[in-house]
Amino acid sequence: MQIGTWHCQSGNIRITDPCYDRNSSYNLLIDNIITGIWNAKITYELYDFFFTNDKYTEKISSLLTWHYDYDVFSSKDWQKYSYGIITNTAQVGVFDDMYYPINDTGTYYKNTFYRKCCNNATSKNKFGLVAYNNKYFGVNTAIEFGNGIFPIYIHKNKQNKINGIMINFTKPIVENLINIINNTHKKINKKV
Repeated sequence: MQIGTWHCQSGNIRITDPCYDRNSSYNLLIDNIITGIWNAKITYELYDFFFTNDKYTEKISSLLTWHYDYDVFSSKDWQKYSYGIITNTAQVGVFDDMYYPINDTGTYYKNTFYRKCCNNATSKNKFGLVAYNNKYFGVNTAIEFGNGIFPIYIHKNKQNKINGIMINFTKPIVENLINIINNTHKKINKKV
């Protein structure tokens, strides 16, 4: 589902849970970004969870954002970024670093940057664009799977500048669950 467009003026993007201030070690600052207008999109997948009454539940599976002038989806040149993003409030955003709050991101109970992001994440759609002085400078979404460490993928143009970013919310759920089950099973077998 298309979210809309936002602007990156600085060439630096901050990927973070919006509860973190810019000095937190839990957010990522990525440079070498193409400036200009960026598209944003959410993808969904159906999941069959054993703990719900629904046969299948549609969940947001990824947040994608890419420079307006590029077709990053016809390319298979996506690379896994060397770091994942750690979340604490079950939401994540991609923001032009120039407009990310310098001090505290604010609280939920006041008209702050953080409150605007929470309003997006708790809206009917569970995502939205974030504005500063009536200009969109980023996008954020709820993570319906909860908190965790989520992989980031990047796409680069021929000049080696980043023109696409994707955050996957589903892969660590499956991988972590399988690893936990396998490790628990190995520990139990070793004790017997």
